[in-house]
Amino acid sequence: MSERNKTSRKCVEKLKGLFITDKRGYFRRLLISAPVCLAICFTFLFFGPFELVAHSGNSLYYSYKDVGPLLAMTAGIVFAVITPIVPLFRGKLFNYIVSVSFSVTLAAYLQAMFFNGSFGELTGDPIDWTMHKTELVANLAIWIGILLVVLFIMYLKRAVWRGVTTVLAIVIVLSQTVPLIGILNGAYGEKTETKKDNFYLSCDGMFNYSKNKNIFLFVLDRLDYDYIDLVRDSYPDFFDKLDGFTDYTNAISTYARTLPAASHMLTGYEENAYEIPDDKYYEEAWTMDGKNILEDLNDSGYRVDIYTEMSIMFNDGAFANKYVENVDYDKVTVPKETLLGKMINLSCFRYSPIGFKPFFYTDTNYYNAGAEIEEVTPERELYFIDESKYVEQFKDITAGEEVNCFKYYHFNGPHAPFYMREDGTRSETPTSSLKQTVGSFNILFGIFDQMKELGIYEDATIIITADHGSAMSDLKPLIKATRIGMFYKPSGSAGTPLAESSAPISTMNIPATILKAAGADYSAYGRPIDEIGEDEDIVRTYYKTAIGSPSYVYTYEVRGDASVFENWVIVDKQELKNSYN
Repeated sequence: MSERNKTSRKCVEKLKGLFITDKRGYFRRLLISAPVCLAICFTFLFFGPFELVAHSGNSLYYSYKDVGPLLAMTAGIVFAVITPIVPLFRGKLFNYIVSVSFSVTLAAYLQAMFFNGSFGELTGDPIDWTMHKTELVANLAIWIGILLVVLFIMYLKRAVWRGVTTVLAIVIVLSQTVPLIGILNGAYGEKTETKKDNFYLSCDGMFNYSKNKNIFLFVLDRLDYDYIDLVRDSYPDFFDKLDGFTDYTNAISTYARTLPAASHMLTGYEENAYEIPDDKYYEEAWTMDGKNILEDLNDSGYRVDIYTEMSIMFNDGAFANKYVENVDYDKVTVPKETLLGKMINLSCFRYSPIGFKPFFYTDTNYYNAGAEIEEVTPERELYFIDESKYVEQFKDITAGEEVNCFKYYHFNGPHAPFYMREDGTRSETPTSSLKQTVGSFNILFGIFDQMKELGIYEDATIIITADHGSAMSDLKPLIKATRIGMFYKPSGSAGTPLAESSAPISTMNIPATILKAAGADYSAYGRPIDEIGEDEDIVRTYYKTAIGSPSYVYTYEVRGDASVFENWVIVDKQELKNSYN
């Protein structure tokens, strides 16, 4: 036999060993691969996104009960398809497929359990991945190490390899079954089901104002004063369009995140924040100490409309329905064809190694996008925190209401990700924080111009502010001072140029300001913005969470100029009992 033939025969034998030769029958290979297939489908397609949704009851329009059947069906179908296919492969190729599949599943499971650390909340903000270079390299080494160990065992002792892959695959499934049972038994039911009562905040009355008195609270999410300075650097006269307003340059928020900052601007309630479950906090906040600003406004002859997400403001939709006109009732759903893709993206972000997470990182709005109600009309449309969605409607406001109006608008403002143009319209490609901030204000300028034409600007009371300042580390206490934008126009001030004040105010002053404008008794709510003197020695309070193991909430006292970080003093540090996820 020639050397060429010998070489050819060896190649054929190797190929047979790789693809064809296998003393194990089909059903024996099935017993080896089936547990691995089960672990893959159960982990990636069912439990991973299912548990994250259960933990995120206050951030999503759907609960684990909504996604559970879809995830279970998807995982079941994929398992039924791949399980009989994998054993069709033979020899070493089959071994490699099982080894790699098992290694990835094991590494992903360990990643979620121990190696993810914390990148904060899904806010859409760019993550400086260069700050995680050491973690990235170490994390990748762990994944490669797991694969090499599994392959080494496969080569060293085939029987041990079979036992390891089978037993550990079953252990992965069983270890996730324990928290799954907890979820199904209602471990998170109280948190998620209270918001699934089918009450929601609609767009009703959004573009129709009173012909008499109007009070507006425009909340531009994350309107940090740094963004205002950024705009002024590029367009020095930009804010001069705010005639009748005062620019308060020494204002701070009370909280560092939208929850509970957005509702706090109306309730002023802070005593038990981060101490009790969020649903209990919301129940207490609106009516504590006999105060109820919504009822006070109604009693003063004001229609109340609140344009934000229901879960950001209220735990109990039935309570909101008593006082808020744009509360509606219908089933809020996210189409299954889009929901499945979102769940897979969520699973990939959770289980992927650190170096791959940027491909799946996004903000919470991505997971709520596409939400709709079953019987939609323009008036009953679900409100989204995205002013660019309504830019055309805001160009055609009316003043037909006989009753006075209070309207709370929660805009996306300078909050990442940045997809707004300077004219307020949405871009399909990323823009910038500058353009997005300018775009939000240009929408407001357009509204104010129409109010002047309708003759309702002079008597309007308008507050433009933020729920909190710019994003800082979710993992640490404050790293710098943080002021927010606060522009205030009292009734009757139209036609005067933009003024400036350094009075030490905060979002705590907003409830009293609103009630003063409505002619109601505000004594129980503190002092309005325009009653705070320039040089008053006032101690303001600020709460900042730091997520970790354990998590903490830091309480700051701020005196004097809030732009000076030395004036921010930590006076308390408590372990975080409720993070308002």
